[in-house]
Amino acid sequence: MKNKILGLFAFSIFALVFLMSAVSALSLSASPSTVSLSNSSDSATVNVSADGLFNLTSPTPDTITITDADNHWAVVNLTATEAVNDTSFIIFDVNLISVDSNFNFGKYIKAFNIAAVNSTNTTDTDSVLISIEFEKEFYEGANDAKLKILRFDFDVLEGFGDDEDFWYPLDEIEVEFRIDNSGDWDVENIEIEACLFDIDAEECVLDERDMEISEDDFDLDENDEQRVRLTFIVDPEELNVGNTKFTFFVSAVGTIDDFDAGVLDGKETGISDSKDIEIRTKESFVIVSDITLNPEIASCGETVELEADVWNIGNKNLDDDEVFLRIYNAALGIDETIEFSSGIDALEYEKIVFMFDVPSDVDEKTYVIDMTAYDDEDMDDNDLFETKENDEAEYSVFLKVEGNCAVDSGVLISASLESEAKAGKEMVISVLLTNTADVTRSFTMQASGYDAWAEISELPGLLTLNADSVGEALFKFDIKKGISGEQTFLVMVYS
Repeated sequence: MKNKILGLFAFSIFALVFLMSAVSALSLSASPSTVSLSNSSDSATVNVSADGLFNLTSPTPDTITITDADNHWAVVNLTATEAVNDTSFIIFDVNLISVDSNFNFGKYIKAFNIAAVNSTNTTDTDSVLISIEFEKEFYEGANDAKLKILRFDFDVLEGFGDDEDFWYPLDEIEVEFRIDNSGDWDVENIEIEACLFDIDAEECVLDERDMEISEDDFDLDENDEQRVRLTFIVDPEELNVGNTKFTFFVSAVGTIDDFDAGVLDGKETGISDSKDIEIRTKESFVIVSDITLNPEIASCGETVELEADVWNIGNKNLDDDEVFLRIYNAALGIDETIEFSSGIDALEYEKIVFMFDVPSDVDEKTYVIDMTAYDDEDMDDNDLFETKENDEAEYSVFLKVEGNCAVDSGVLISASLESEAKAGKEMVISVLLTNTADVTRSFTMQASGYDAWAEISELPGLLTLNADSVGEALFKFDIKKGISGEQTFLVMVYS
């Protein structure tokens, strides 16, 4: 009997533990988690749900204020359209109810929590983060002429970025779009404005004055269109350390120029649009830019000056033992390591100047001088700076060498007359070649400059010579009749 009681007691405890572990914690979710509002799109909804019943505990109050850098405000109202207690699902209406007339244009984000408690267990709580993204439009005037911005595209012309997805500092960017006049009236004097807007800093870091604009101050007849391209460099000096979220704004604003528009003739009309872009400033990476050679074309023995800017485009300062630049070209005898005694600060650069002499005996041609950035003095392959996309910090510049070069051809040539030289007769010339190189080489020979006084009757064949050996080749000419005096020709040797 005693054994049976103990067994029953143990079973009861096991059942209690099992039942308690089967109770799941409250888990809230929101869709969407980010709500976008603007003056032209001032309402949205958010659905908050859970896998069990809950009671809403916040937000309280139901108004959310968004401010710009100058403390101008935009007020958003959040209203639950369903019961907020003993429910598993609530729909919130999100409405932009007022905006300060002086609110700065741009994109602003305000995050807040929606919190709840389990209806049957007051110790079981959860919350979900919601973000309101408010965009004050770049142009907010009338658009009676019905202008449109279409085919708004990004293209990285040069650099490490990826067009629509992300850019890096120092990338060269082309922004292209089309302005359509889809209305019934002509529009004149259309001007383009642009802004690369730092969302966290709430400021334009670049505008149209920093860009080349293909078309500006143009007219557009009804049902006509104009393609526009903006080209610019993502200037690191204008960026804020660590900020990666940006919006590119563009606007086209002109004047209605059409008698049929009635009272609207002469009135302003315009349109704006925007696209988000990431600029990667949180990676440890080095870019070498503005590389110049002086002179760009150098003769043998001449001194050349290489100048460049070495940028730290990341968000962390690089110490002197964290950045090294190797300059290399074997043929020119260049193998130099540049060190930076003070390191390079985040989003800053150090200018380097490197002098070298062009050797006197190199070939006259174009040489590639390589520059590679490393994060360790060992400068192994695994020490190369790399982007998140595995692009390596390798750069180059081209030097053309021309003039004053004494090149060792590795062969000595001498010639002698082996027969009489008489007009109308055959003449034989012996050419001796000495291979001064330390390897076996094969030679072919041609002649030129003899056409006025002879015709060639026999050329030597392929001549193969071991290192430091001598070989003979014969040229035969038929001298033209009536020729007299001293004559010359050129022997050309190829290996």
